[in-house]
Amino acid sequence: MTVDIETIKGEDGVQDPYLITGYSPEDGGKYVVSYAKNEILDKETIDLLFSDFIDQLLENCKNVKYIYAHNLSGFDGILFLKHLIKYPNSKVTPLLYNGKLMSIKFHYRKGKINRIIIFKDSYLLLPISLRKLCKAFNVDNIKSFFPFAITTIFFTGNIPAYNYWPEMTLDEYNLMKSGFANGEWSFKEEAIKYCKNDAKCLFDIIIKFNELVFDKFNVNVHASLTLPALAMRIFKTNYMPKNSLFQINGKVEKDIRESYSGGAVEVFIPTNEDLNLGILRRLFYYDVNSLYPTIMANLPMPIGKPIAFEGDITLFEPDVYGFFYCKITTPDYLEHPILQRKIKTKFGYRTVAGLGEWTGWITSLEKDQAEQLGYKFEIIRGYKFEKKVIFKDFIDTMYNLRLEYPKDNPMNLIAKLLMNPLPPHTCWCEGGGCLYGKFGMKPEYTVIEIFKLALKKDQKRLQEKMDKHPESYPPPSHQQV
Repeated sequence: MTVDIETIKGEDGVQDPYLITGYSPEDGGKYVVSYAKNEILDKETIDLLFSDFIDQLLENCKNVKYIYAHNLSGFDGILFLKHLIKYPNSKVTPLLYNGKLMSIKFHYRKGKINRIIIFKDSYLLLPISLRKLCKAFNVDNIKSFFPFAITTIFFTGNIPAYNYWPEMTLDEYNLMKSGFANGEWSFKEEAIKYCKNDAKCLFDIIIKFNELVFDKFNVNVHASLTLPALAMRIFKTNYMPKNSLFQINGKVEKDIRESYSGGAVEVFIPTNEDLNLGILRRLFYYDVNSLYPTIMANLPMPIGKPIAFEGDITLFEPDVYGFFYCKITTPDYLEHPILQRKIKTKFGYRTVAGLGEWTGWITSLEKDQAEQLGYKFEIIRGYKFEKKVIFKDFIDTMYNLRLEYPKDNPMNLIAKLLMNPLPPHTCWCEGGGCLYGKFGMKPEYTVIEIFKLALKKDQKRLQEKMDKHPESYPPPSHQQV
């Protein structure tokens, strides 16, 4: 099922939901529609709006296993979570990562009925606006327009003026207006129509997305929450060399992560004036085409199981490849030091590339490059790895798909998304690349526990948790259901 929530801005500036629409062809192509009963969107009205939707979902859509919303982690999911945890005979388990709501597991059990529904965010799989996705996937319906500036949910009358319709051109408005020349425009009817269309568009996109990915890579997109996770699943299923990559945890993982310092960013003031000669010179600027994929396809990565060592291993293996804990000394003459380190200050951690002497973790590749500039290293301990080019087949496949399919074909877009870096606000990983960055994710998740304090068993569970971990739980009076 796909679902969409429509809201209006209340007098307090908060977006209040008034309409929820879901589409589920598994149950006969049904739309599940819940519309606010009152003009005033108070707490009771909104609670009834969501309970009515969940009632219809459980009664009429018995085959639904996944529910996608194209903004679950940003907005819709918070609204659903707030009302799902109130629903009787249910258990709700949200999954959060880096403070973002990734999914909601809704387990409903009553008598012989035992249902599990997973709420997911389609934007985490396809980080593009719904309007652009409709065009990219060539779906039959296209995302329509709606006068969001109107805040009267039972308004009827003449079609709203052009200034009420954001993102709409004047020609599009005039064409639409001609269809209402002799008719009455109803906010409720048009809102439901608009919301139904969004739900249907999103459903068609996800179905087509899954079919294309499965046909090419034999992977079901529903098994992944995010695009980087999908890229990882495709890589593991089809391209990862056998016995090449192992899960690294514990102290080894923490030590290696210490060598991560983030990308180096240099700031320059552009000018074409040569101060020495007093003349103006022509300037050039350059961009690197597909930097992440190029590096992935052509340079080796650490593979196999790490082997720990003590002391200066380069005395015996000059070309050793891995991660070293070193005493690092910089030359005094460097104007632009290249090695970064994280320093704890009263304002938090800061990344600094400075001069001096310190101890820290570094990769063998950075060590070799820094030595050419005069850096000195005293290796204390570390981990060595084998190395191998492991991403080439994956990258070549995606690159060839982009050449094979024109830009207006959805397969071209899918290959681009799987191969290239994601925008910072959509990337749920440590690195910038889709698959590349997935390997840099921290193995940590936020654990959320929900207690219904009206129930004695939950009061007891909470008290047991507080007795065991008093530093992790506020006093009961501050707990919110």
